Amino acid sequence: MTLIAWQYSTTLKSVRLAADRKISVGNVFREGGKLFRHGNVVHAWTGPSDFGLALMQWRIDGGNPTNFPTCNSGQDFAVLVEASTRGVELFCQSPFGILITEPFWALGAGAEFALGAFSAGATLEAVMQLTEQRVASCGLGFDVEVLE
Repeated sequence: MTLIAWQYSTTLKSVRLAADRKISVGNVFREGGKLFRHGNVVHAWTGPSDFGLALMQWRIDGGNPTNFPTCNSGQDFAVLVEASTRGVELFCQSPFGILITEPFWALGAGAEFALGAFSAGATLEAVMQLTEQRVASCGLGFDVEVLE
């Protein structure tokens, strides 16, 4: 129940990151934020919220590989998105991030729809709105953070 999407400019060294507000607890959904700013870094996640929060805290605490959250090593896991002006890194099931420097990208249940909208020239806000309208597992509004 997530859409995280972003636009990255290598020339401007800026990132615009958005996340929808739909969070699931078992088979029930509710509204809640998935986008958190910590100084010059913004975090968001897909997957179980408790796993995402554990990954986020691990990165805030320095991201020591020996302290990688063990909760994220099973079949059910979160993907932490960490955005800064150098790009966007993804942390999945290991303590080593994958740097994404594409001009736009998306993760989560609405990712394919969002990438198609980006490819057709949609802005970040339009991508989020269109995906909310068409993908049942995304929605309840969205938040945007800008890093420059």
